[in-house]
Amino acid sequence: VRLGAADGLDESESGTSAQVLMVIMFVFMTVSGLICLLMVMVITPNRYTAETELRRAAKLALPRVPLNSDGASSLPATLLMIGLALVTAAALLVRASRSGLFLERWPPVLDCAPPLLLFAAVLLFVQGLRERFSARIFLVSIFLLWMLPAFTCMILFAAEEAWVAGSYVSLPFPPAAQFFALAHFFQGTALSGPNPVEFLFTVLPHLERLAWGGTLGYALLAVGMQVELRRWKRALRRA
Repeated sequence: VRLGAADGLDESESGTSAQVLMVIMFVFMTVSGLICLLMVMVITPNRYTAETELRRAAKLALPRVPLNSDGASSLPATLLMIGLALVTAAALLVRASRSGLFLERWPPVLDCAPPLLLFAAVLLFVQGLRERFSARIFLVSIFLLWMLPAFTCMILFAAEEAWVAGSYVSLPFPPAAQFFALAHFFQGTALSGPNPVEFLFTVLPHLERLAWGGTLGYALLAVGMQVELRRWKRALRRA
């Protein structure tokens, strides 16, 4: 798909600009997500500490664990980090759109959801998993959910050239899911120059399903983990 170039740019220059913007957004979301994940792991209390503080709060008839306690939930801080990262990402896109060099218009509102929702869902899933279970279960779960699909995807790509199957297999790995979500977002814009996902011509017909598949999958995981975390805390307070 080739759309008209922005004023003052020929087709090759504007196409390069569009590709650069997509790379910038992918790097920003990936690096921001990694930093937030590391911070969540640092500030989230381990299972023993959280359980001890929950029982103590129940004995003292406190409505919740005090925020200044070692066993306080990291959910408020996680929500704050998600908000800051998404506001920054939105500001970058707004600035790019107003410059006239990258985007000529915003995509449909629904196409904006996958990158943002996916970013929030991954962090909320990890936060709930880290607070609910022991460090061993947390690490094993992350390895099985993230590393195995990534390794399998690389094997399918390298050995079988199974681009479509490998793309679907890679969805549990957050950077891969975020890549497809951003590619779908940019596909829905009036881009200056060549479509930045032309090199994905093989999986282009599957791009919407890939974007929403990873996003909705992690949204369900995040909701399920947060519900389980609330159930566990209520059970401890009643014990």
